[in-house]
Amino acid sequence: MGYFSDLAQKYIDFDYDRSYPSPEEQLLWRLDDLNYKLEELTEKDAPYRGWERLTDNDIRYAIPEYFENIADVERAIELAFEDLKNKYDIEISELDSEQEEVFDGGAVQMTLFEIIPFPVQPTPLKAA
Repeated sequence: MGYFSDLAQKYIDFDYDRSYPSPEEQLLWRLDDLNYKLEELTEKDAPYRGWERLTDNDIRYAIPEYFENIADVERAIELAFEDLKNKYDIEISELDSEQEEVFDGGAVQMTLFEIIPFPVQPTPLKAA
């Protein structure tokens, strides 16, 4: 193993375990999944409330694909925000997450034609 294993030891930080994501990352991923589920349910015109009543722990740990109404997804998003703030001291506002969706979704995109007005007028040459 010699050369390459010794070289890797110089550059790899052994304090961080890269095999599993941190709980903060998992909660942020859950928040993304919940936002996608909310969009999916609103596009389908799903009911706002269902016939079943779930506790906060049921909502907190349920897989986003199992939610069938909008109110449960919204409550799960609120609980995720609370957990990020209380457990990990990460504060995310709902406005920030909506802005990230706009930029990640590619809704704001400029083309070269919007940056540089075409056709470009040639500059007149002056006689020397």
